[in-house]
Formats: sequence, structure tokens, C-alpha cells
Amino acid sequence: ACTHIGHPVLEQKFEVYSNELKKQMNIPNNCRIVAVTPGSRKGEISRHMPIICGALNRLSETNDVMAIFVQSDDSKVKLISKYLGRAKFNYMFSTDRLKVFAVADVALAKSGTNTLEIAASGTPQIIGYKVNSLSFAIIKMMIKIRFACLINIIAGREVVPEFLQSDFTEDNLLIGMINLFGDNKKGASQVKESQKILSTIGYGLEKKPSEIAAMKILDIYNESSND
Repeated sequence: ACTHIGHPVLEQKFEVYSNELKKQMNIPNNCRIVAVTPGSRKGEISRHMPIICGALNRLSETNDVMAIFVQSDDSKVKLISKYLGRAKFNYMFSTDRLKVFAVADVALAKSGTNTLEIAASGTPQIIGYKVNSLSFAIIKMMIKIRFACLINIIAGREVVPEFLQSDFTEDNLLIGMINLFGDNKKGASQVKESQKILSTIGYGLEKKPSEIAAMKILDIYNESSND
């Protein structure tokens, strides 16, 4: 038999939005905060950043935007900065991803475990991702799932908007962000549904996934010792 233990990323202590947290991070109170995870690999950054910057520039025409680019370390800051020379929006870099996810109004995220962290932080998000054409053709032949976002995969439907490959455009990213900025109920609904889905893989549960795994290993060990 198989035991479902959940996802260990949800064992973290997630930050909670507050003006004090924004103050600690030197973020003005009167701006719209967009958390951005453009990727950590050179290819991801080079494919994503021109489109992300274009969408954020257009968003800044009607909003005071502060984009916070989230990275695990500072090794790619120089590469990301190369695409920000014509930025019309304010921006900063941060490695404190959970704090950024908590204070953000909206997140523009690549697919991956960061989408679980963003949802657990109570922030609505849109997903954008693009691979090179050859990789996409190979992936399409091998993988038959409909979605890239883990939340959508678990739900079996689109809870979080996805813009992949040819749909990864300035227009779509802009519309996706505006929809969440302009409709608090829509963002709140997405977060509520996402967190409900996360609860099926360990979010908010009394026992952590690692504790469930440890208990199951002990059970198997004890059963084998008694044989």
C-alpha cells in the first residue's frame, strides 16, 4: 500500500502580511507590489525577462508598481539587471522569498514549488513559463498532463491562470495582473481555493509530512522486525 505524506515545502513557517513587514523591507505603502520569480537558470531568465519587463512597464502606466525579483542568491542579479535598463517601474531584489510573497499584492511566478509557497502566503498569482521550441515539442510528446502549475495539476482544473509558451505574452501577463489588482474578490477566491487544495498535501495539518513519513518508516521497520 502507498501512504500519502504531503509536500515538505509546506512545513515552513509562512510570513503574514503586515505594514510592519513592509516597513522592515523598505517598501512604500502606496505602491502595488508584484513578486516576480523569473527563474534561476540563464535560459529561463533570457526568455522570461523581456516579456515580464514589457508587461510591468505597461502596468506602471496606470499603477505605481514595485516589482520585487526573488532569487535564491545574488548570483543572477547582474543578468536580470541587464533587462531592467528601460524599466519604468520601481524594482528591487530579495532572497527573502517568503517575506516577499507575504507582502505582494500579486505574484508573477514560473511553475514549480514556488507556486505552493505563494499560495500558502495568501497571495494571488499568475503563472508564466516558456521553454525553447525543441524542448517544448519533446515535452509535449512525453507528458500528457494539462497543466504546469502544481495547484492546477492537483485540482485537475485551472485555479491559477497559466500562460505558457505562445500564451506567455505581454498582453496576457498584463491582463492577468490587472484582473487580480482590480478585483479583490477574485484574488481572495483564488487564494481560498488554492489553500483548500494545499490542505490535501499537508498545508495547515497537525502532522507535518516529514512526521508522517517518519511514522510510516517506523511502522514498516517494526512490522519487518516482528516477522
